[in-house]
Amino acid sequence: MRRLTNDVGPLFVVIDDIGVPFSHTKLDDKEKRDQLMMFCETVLFPLLPVRNLFFLVVGRNSFLSYGKLDPTSAQGMKTISVNFERLSLNLLRPNAIENIIENTYVDNANTETIKDHCKLTDDQVEDVAIHLYKTTFGHPRKLLGALKKSRSYDELMMSTGVQDTYIDWIQFGNRLRYYQTPLRYMMDHVLSKTNTLINMSTLWRDTKSNYTPCDHIANRFGIA
Repeated sequence: MRRLTNDVGPLFVVIDDIGVPFSHTKLDDKEKRDQLMMFCETVLFPLLPVRNLFFLVVGRNSFLSYGKLDPTSAQGMKTISVNFERLSLNLLRPNAIENIIENTYVDNANTETIKDHCKLTDDQVEDVAIHLYKTTFGHPRKLLGALKKSRSYDELMMSTGVQDTYIDWIQFGNRLRYYQTPLRYMMDHVLSKTNTLINMSTLWRDTKSNYTPCDHIANRFGIA
């Protein structure tokens, strides 16, 4: 590894979706994070002294939402030797969606944009951007899915932003009522025109005195 970095210069290794390998359903959030820490200590830490070798470890999972806090008590865990940083992910508003449609190419030759591919007029681009913002709440992954599936103005305007999976609406409704206070707090900020940032590490305390980060709640409902 040292020879490689000496020959080619700085090497950046990106490990994406780091939460997936540690998401066994029989493990609780603390156990999942303990396994992640073991991976860091046994695999990544020994490589850190290598000059010009850098790791970017990113992912999204419920156990990552707690950062260095103990999921069972919301108290700091001093034994963890790594830092957790939540990347700022501002939800995409209509003007940003318009920019994506007009400037994102769909071919490797960079000759045809989404606007060209779907044969959109300027007015239609504006209509589509507003529609997709309303149906996806500006969520990048849902927005990407809508754009990839659509080939025309009509298809874009019919996009709902809902994944093609079965949803237990009774269970969803129960969860919605249970988390209504933090959800209202987040959605008021999302839909406001002030672009006020939300601290997604804010802990919400439920009736059983359990603490849940807003990031974890948003993840459950697909709004962050």
